[in-house]
Amino acid sequence: FPDSSSADLIYGRAPDESVADWQQELQTAVQQLAVRHISAYQLTVDPDTSTDFARRKVPLPSHDRRADFYETTVATLAAAGYE
Repeated sequence: FPDSSSADLIYGRAPDESVADWQQELQTAVQQLAVRHISAYQLTVDPDTSTDFARRKVPLPSHDRRADFYETTVATLAAAGYE
C-alpha cells in the first residue's frame, strides 16, 4: 500500500507541545510510516464549540509558536523530498 498511503497530521494541539516533538512526529511519518503524501494542519478552533470551551481551560500555543511549527513542517518535509 505504500503508493496510496497518506497521513494527516495536526500541530499546535497543546501549549506544552514543543517544536522538537512536532519535528519528531514528522520524521516518524517520513521514516517509519513511509507514506507517499503528508498533509499537515494547524489546529483551528471554531467559536462556541466543545473544543473552544476546552481551549479556554487549556490555551493553544502562541501565534509565534504555531509559526515555528509551520516553518519546521516546511523544512522537515522539504528535506525529506516532499513538495
